[in-house]
Amino acid sequence: TEVPQLSGCTSLESLLLHGNRIDSLAVLPDRVAPSALRRLTLHDNAIDDWYALRDLVFTEQVTSLTVAGNACVEQARTDGFVLERFVAEHLSHLEQLDGAAVDHRLDSAEL
Repeated sequence: TEVPQLSGCTSLESLLLHGNRIDSLAVLPDRVAPSALRRLTLHDNAIDDWYALRDLVFTEQVTSLTVAGNACVEQARTDGFVLERFVAEHLSHLEQLDGAAVDHRLDSAEL
């Protein structure tokens, strides 16, 4: 599924992209004006590369993100990958991940 061109929507605060079979986030920086964006839902898509979420660093104003239901999340948990640590290190602006508060004070040894 292709993400529509939304760069002209400078007042957009919530972008609900869940359930769209999106498999790549690389196009988002070119298609979304992040100036007002606070909430981004990406759950239940086809994202299979967890590190693709690093493409979201352009969305520094986003405080709420959903990613559950993507293959990368399930695979990460199976492999013992600490999702919360990745978010704290690469998406430090997030306050909520999949509806739960993100604790940026956590040390990786505590997780």
